[in-house]
Amino acid sequence: FGLTFAIWWKLLTFCADLVISCLVYKIALQNIIKKEYALICVLLYIYNPISIHLTSIHGQIDQFVFMFVLLSIHSYQSFRDRSLILISLFLILATYFKPYAFFFFIVFFFRYPLLRDKFILTIIYFSGLFLPYIAVNDLYLSMKSMYGTIKYGGGGGGFGLGWVLELINPYLFDLYNNIYKIIILLSVVVVSYFNRNKDLVYTNILIVLVVYITALGLAPQYLYWVIPLAVLRPNIYLLLYTAVAFAYILILPYALVSDQMMYANYQQFVPLISLEIFYNYWFFTEYLKPMQILLSNILGPLIVLLWIISAKDIKPRQVF
Repeated sequence: FGLTFAIWWKLLTFCADLVISCLVYKIALQNIIKKEYALICVLLYIYNPISIHLTSIHGQIDQFVFMFVLLSIHSYQSFRDRSLILISLFLILATYFKPYAFFFFIVFFFRYPLLRDKFILTIIYFSGLFLPYIAVNDLYLSMKSMYGTIKYGGGGGGFGLGWVLELINPYLFDLYNNIYKIIILLSVVVVSYFNRNKDLVYTNILIVLVVYITALGLAPQYLYWVIPLAVLRPNIYLLLYTAVAFAYILILPYALVSDQMMYANYQQFVPLISLEIFYNYWFFTEYLKPMQILLSNILGPLIVLLWIISAKDIKPRQVF
């Protein structure tokens, strides 16, 4: 798109990162007595390599999603029932950027105990989502866009357990490929319902981890999703996940070239790299694919699974 576009776009994502950092600090202060501990949460986000990579190199828009998700969390923890309309608007804006922000709507839907509040949240949220299509008065465009969103499923990468099935049994892979979106949605609903009375940050972390473990194969930008939430409840699994996921992100463009013999948009992942490296056929065939499988299909999902099993509804002060 040109240097000018890249600079301005990444400046916007950088501004979103600044807002997220402020929100991480404020949400942490809602439960943490010492400001020093809240600053640790902010530093864990600012200097997380996955966060840095997404903003400075990859250039996706997931920061905007979590800017509004964190605004929803902060509003709920600050105002509770009085923030219903505000939370609805924040969730609408988050979903405009990435449709899978709908998962966080499910979390807040079960968070409100009164049927009236659930109804208001649902009406405002879905009215806001369909408003642009109503404005253009194009039912076909609306249905086509919805179908494209549902069909996509967050692919474009190989992070997750789904691809392990292809190595074990191609039939199982094809079967899972047809049902995994339903499994993800049902998993989000079940986890949101049974954790409706627990800590809101904890529940949202758990939702993202469940999506990670049930998805077929996630693109690199989705590996960022847990970071803005998990820095509020840091543990050893956050550090292990960051190391493995970031290593996978770094080698992915090389894997794309070696597997598909295409340069794709590798420059968004690995800037200022010489093209000669792509001709090292021995390196790619001998080491790259096994390394990719180890990171994205074995270690990554294993860490996420252990993270889910060990996850506890604890307050931030207990973390520190």
